[in-house]
Amino acid sequence: MSAPYGELARIERAVTNSLLTILTARLHKLQYIRVNQEFDALKGLLELAQQRFNSSPVVAQLADAANRLDSSSYADACARLSDLKNRQADLDLRHALLDRLGVVALPGRPASLVEMEFMAEAKSRATPSVPGFGVN
Repeated sequence: MSAPYGELARIERAVTNSLLTILTARLHKLQYIRVNQEFDALKGLLELAQQRFNSSPVVAQLADAANRLDSSSYADACARLSDLKNRQADLDLRHALLDRLGVVALPGRPASLVEMEFMAEAKSRATPSVPGFGVN
């Protein structure tokens, strides 16, 4: 009669000693797989963005940091991207004003030509307001 109780005691020891460790290891493995899948998806998106915006230094910085697994560089590139996104409204306003200026003040001249002249003049007078863009 002691055999059934001995078997229960062995099962109890196995459960209390090993099962928690086994379940924890399985949970960690599943988390690792999920994080790697998300990371691979991110790298795929960055590769696609790099193909579409191959002249963008920020996208190149993001992709490089992700490939090197450099979280500090990735955070810096994200901050730079956020800064650029915050400046988008100013850029849109500038383009709208240049379009209006091209139509009102300079009839017959395309707004893109006016903008190119404006940029050339601004570049010759001062440093660009966005570091890393328009630098010789």
